[in-house]
Formats: sequence, C-alpha cells, structure tokens
Amino acid sequence: MRRTLIYVLCYVLWIVSAALGIFDMLILRGLLVNISALVGANRWVLSAIDKFGLFLLGLAWLVFALVSESYYSEGGRRGESGQALWPGHSD
Repeated sequence: MRRTLIYVLCYVLWIVSAALGIFDMLILRGLLVNISALVGANRWVLSAIDKFGLFLLGLAWLVFALVSESYYSEGGRRGESGQALWPGHSD
C-alpha cells in the first residue's frame, strides 16, 4: 500500500513540475518578446523571435518533463521519495 502511495505521489509531483514548467515557459516567452521589442526589433523579427523562442522553450520543457519523470519514478522505485516525506520511514 505504501509503495503504491509513493508511486502516486511521484506522478502527482511530476504533473505539478510539468505544469510549473509550462507556466515558466510562457513567462519566459513574454519576457523574450518584451526584451526584443525594447531593443527595437521590427515586427518581422519579433514574430520570428516569438516563434523560434516558443519552439526552443517547448523543446526545453519537453526535455525537462522527461528528465523529471525519470527522476521521480527512479526515486519511487528506490523509496527515496517516501523517506524524504516521512523521516524514519523504511520499507
């Protein structure tokens, strides 16, 4: 039962991490466009920066999501997530 709870907790944490990653990606996209506008880029350059920036940020998010899923599931297999949440807990 505790092992199942640890796995559920790992995937809940992964979903929260992925959602926060998307939020950060959208914030960084806006920041990238605002900095480009402040520099004085014309509308064609702004459009290209927006599209390529979103593409690269999306790739970075995908890598982050895959690595974090692996990290959380490996921690769940070893039981490290449970020990971090419940000190003194051992299987």
